[in-house]
Amino acid sequence: MPSLGRRDVETFVEMLVVGFGGLTVGIVVSLVFSVLAAGVGLPADDAAIALVLSVVGLAVGFAVTAAVYLGYQGLHVSYLRIQRPTVRHLGWVVAGTVALLGIALVLGVAVEWLPIDEPSDHQVIELAEQRPSLMLVMIPLSLLFVGPGEELLFRGVIQTRLVDIYDERVGIVVTSLIFAVAHVPAYLGEGLELSLAILFSLSLVIGWLYERTDNLVVPALVHGIYNAVLFALVYAHLTTDLV
Repeated sequence: MPSLGRRDVETFVEMLVVGFGGLTVGIVVSLVFSVLAAGVGLPADDAAIALVLSVVGLAVGFAVTAAVYLGYQGLHVSYLRIQRPTVRHLGWVVAGTVALLGIALVLGVAVEWLPIDEPSDHQVIELAEQRPSLMLVMIPLSLLFVGPGEELLFRGVIQTRLVDIYDERVGIVVTSLIFAVAHVPAYLGEGLELSLAILFSLSLVIGWLYERTDNLVVPALVHGIYNAVLFALVYAHLTTDLV
């Protein structure tokens, strides 16, 4: 097994900085949005409004970070491989979403059967236990901001950069590792390691879809739809006896 050289370490650190830089910028933007909302009389401390401001702020932060990095590297927006989706691309969106849901189901059943702690819940899920209607807010936010925002930075910038330097396998795996680690703040609690392992597994599929279709729109849609379906299921579970 080849050892890591200085260039490899520098590249990995650079991509970590980009990933966590986007997260940091997103948090700052969210705080600015909260201040502005309070300034115009919106109750920014209301859970639903705070959630919208946070999610939109993070997406803007990811987009700004991606734009800054592309500019710093002298790269054109075409580097992100964004295309108008064709019927074939939409077929991959359907297949990818079904695959993610299937993997999540299998992993969930496995966790139930294995003698291990359950994965920690996302902070939004914990909030929903007190106010289930927040899941209805997260459905459109997932489609419009979460999926596109995260994929823009992690797949469009980080994975593309790593694939250019190394190859598809390294790009997908390392990006998925960074993607999972970047979610640590959202899953803090008992079972964190298992939650990150599940995220890593799902991210591998999304990364593969990006390389297979060569179109950032595909993973953005798959990511957004997958999250939206999960939030819809959580809402149904909390408010009905159907799930």
